[in-house]
Amino acid sequence: MSRPKDSSQTSEEEPFLLTVLPFAGLGALLLLAVVWHYFPRAENRTGTENPSASVVESWKAQERHDIPIDPARDYRLGAEDAAVTIVAFSDFQCPYCADAAKAVAQILKDHEGEVRLVFKNFPLDTAC
Repeated sequence: MSRPKDSSQTSEEEPFLLTVLPFAGLGALLLLAVVWHYFPRAENRTGTENPSASVVESWKAQERHDIPIDPARDYRLGAEDAAVTIVAFSDFQCPYCADAAKAVAQILKDHEGEVRLVFKNFPLDTAC
């Protein structure tokens, strides 16, 4: 008489499947990445080789708004007759604004006399 198989014992095929299955999944992901990379997307079918060119064109097409600068209220840094004026709407408590302030400070340092900064307080908290 044969003994019934113990359910705790595994067959020889199960370890093979457990070792091959992760590699099959990685292969499928690799195939998907290759197809995603080389499959033409809608923005590339327009004939525009440089996708940022459409962003620049969109920016240029926007209506221009002059931002009034109030010498009594707005903090200014740099030459008054500078060719470029950066108007920064910023919050003192925002960590992203702090990072942007470092970048603007570097621009002001690199282009001294050519760029001026006008700071406008724009708090994220409406209670301020």
